[in-house]
Amino acid sequence: MSFAVDTNVLLRSIDEGHIAQPLAQKGLFALRERGETLSIFPQNLIEFWAVATRPVANNGLGLTVGSRNRASQPQKSFPPTT
Repeated sequence: MSFAVDTNVLLRSIDEGHIAQPLAQKGLFALRERGETLSIFPQNLIEFWAVATRPVANNGLGLTVGSRNRASQPQKSFPPTT
């Protein structure tokens, strides 16, 4: 089965220290371990970029374009497909 992953789940899965991060990661990994297909769409990427690069003071994650973090290393957040 294929699941469309909500942008908020993607954001929480990389938001270090957020109370929902472990739950978001656990859900994504559990679906992948069951062999489910996780799909994201262009709109997810646009929303993700907008929130990830928005300052923390403005309800964003405050990541910079050049920062080396989990957002720039998706392979650490998502296991490879088989």
